[in-house]
Amino acid sequence: RRDLAREASVFKFNAESCQDPVYWIDPELHFRFVWVNAACCRHFLRTEEELLQLSLEDCDPTFDAEEAAQLRAQLRVNGSCLRETLHLRGDGSVVPVELSANRFLDAGREFVTGYIRDISARKAAEATTARAALLLARLRDAVVCTELDGTVTFWNEGAEQLFGWKAGEMLGRPLHLRFPPEAAGESRAQLARVAAGEEWRGEWLDYRRDGSRVWTDSSLARFLDAEGRPAGLLGIARDVSERKRAELERSDLERKLQETQKLESLGVLAGGIAHDFNNLLTGILGNASLARLDLEAGSSLDIGIGQIETAALRAAELCQQMLAYSGKAQFVVRALSLGRLVEETARLLHLSINKKAHLRLAIAPDLPHVMADATQLRQVVMNLVLNAAEALGPHAG
Repeated sequence: RRDLAREASVFKFNAESCQDPVYWIDPELHFRFVWVNAACCRHFLRTEEELLQLSLEDCDPTFDAEEAAQLRAQLRVNGSCLRETLHLRGDGSVVPVELSANRFLDAGREFVTGYIRDISARKAAEATTARAALLLARLRDAVVCTELDGTVTFWNEGAEQLFGWKAGEMLGRPLHLRFPPEAAGESRAQLARVAAGEEWRGEWLDYRRDGSRVWTDSSLARFLDAEGRPAGLLGIARDVSERKRAELERSDLERKLQETQKLESLGVLAGGIAHDFNNLLTGILGNASLARLDLEAGSSLDIGIGQIETAALRAAELCQQMLAYSGKAQFVVRALSLGRLVEETARLLHLSINKKAHLRLAIAPDLPHVMADATQLRQVVMNLVLNAAEALGPHAG
């Protein structure tokens, strides 16, 4: 007891000049202040006289009868305790503190001394950290942290939604386990390069738990601890599937537009060629007609000139069709006899098909007329017959 009293006197002497807030309270007087140093007055923003009129519950909004009983029991068992609480200051502000309380005796009486440490900065930092952790946890982007060896230490809700793995399934496990076997090796190699100091960012087809692929804009980098030493890896991924889909659709539309423009260019070119070629055919038909005027009756050349005229007329019809396709002319729809059209076309086809291919016609009599463009129907007949002839190959048929 004498040793405790002497220690109390020494403590009081040293506490007078201490820069940290120190006070004595009497538990028998409802923890009333009985001594405070100058730093304690500055801490509470009160004078010494004001503080000595107050008890601990006047300056601590959390200190009630239950807290007082617990504090008294801890001090009697352990002689000291450490607790975090709040202090109400003279201007009405509240400041978080860490309180170190110790039980001692002075002149035969029991007292408690308190050592106050302002933890406002630490609490603010903890709040900032908590807000940041909450923000990262709720972020729509996938945020993943790992040890340098790739063991997952953080897996937010965005990662759960994007990749399909729950946090409980990934925490403490190697990151490469979420990849299929064919991609796990490359994943380990990439993590090793980043752990060595390399940073990576880009777009790639990532993997989901169900095996499907998803386009992501991802980054992977190493982060450092407070001492500047490598502490782990941070990965962030954003789903850009919609954007990539839109880019592919835009690319497809651009390709189709280019094809359309090419077709338009070809149409213009075909129209120009058809127009010029039609002028040449006009000259051929005119000269054939003049040649027929000079023929004697029953001349064997009459058949050849007739074929020239027929071929020229059919070529002129093709030119008209090309002009119609190019938008410079219109199709002529009129009543046609399919039988007569096929017979006329067959005469030209005999000269075009392979000699081993025999063209035989079996046309029903009295077929009704159809409303159509003769040039288009004639083209259909020619395509059917020529394709059939080519399909025979070197064989007769």
